[in-house]
Amino acid sequence: MGRSRLCRNAGDDGRIINCHTGYTTYPSILYNKRIHHKSIMTKTERLIDRIKKVERFEDVAFLCEDFQTFVDEIQEWGVDHICGVDFDDPDLNLEQLDAFFGSFGCTPDNPHPCSKYATATVYQGA
Repeated sequence: MGRSRLCRNAGDDGRIINCHTGYTTYPSILYNKRIHHKSIMTKTERLIDRIKKVERFEDVAFLCEDFQTFVDEIQEWGVDHICGVDFDDPDLNLEQLDAFFGSFGCTPDNPHPCSKYATATVYQGA
């Protein structure tokens, strides 16, 4: 029996090699690489990305001045981690997280009226 004109072999790295041996003096080799684009994100970036994707988390983040305030609010729901990242993970970049929460407009210097950072003002009648 004759040999097939098209040979397919799968390499260890996931590529498929097609070798055409017919009608030419020199066989031609075509290969298709399967390229996996894995975006490697830090734990802080994963946490921020999940907060942006989940509407409930983003709504709470909009009202929080910093990461600790967000954690306090979310833990009232019984949530102690997001996207597999614990809130007390030492690998978290707290400065980046505080900057993320500050980007919504509320900061410890300019707090939301209902936050723990807001000072209580007493209104006295005239």
